Amino acid sequence: MITPEAKAVGAGIYGKVAGVTYGGNFAMNLKAPEATEGESRQNTVFDANVAFDVGPLKLDGKYIRQAENFVATADVHAFNSIEAGVATDFLLGIDLGGRFYRKSTGEEANEEVLNAYLLTAKKRL
Repeated sequence: MITPEAKAVGAGIYGKVAGVTYGGNFAMNLKAPEATEGESRQNTVFDANVAFDVGPLKLDGKYIRQAENFVATADVHAFNSIEAGVATDFLLGIDLGGRFYRKSTGEEANEEVLNAYLLTAKKRL
């Protein structure tokens, strides 16, 4: 039940089907400013993730879309982010992995782009 005091509502779905692990979340800020005529309120956030194995490779990905008015502070803006990773068990018990991360901000969520790459090698003792 949504009460008048509620500040946000959200829902999520998670599971595993045929070896694919998935998740998704949606939330809405109920206290965001009202939209002007002809515009949407821009008060939501959505994220989705998926992970699965293909042979010796472990693959995963995540997407997040936050609208401009989801967080009501001046220093937080709308953004999109996408992240993808791959990992495998290598020789002699060494785990190798790589990740790609991209975040874009701005009103259209295509400004101030940040791209990052990460390579890892781990050995369990």
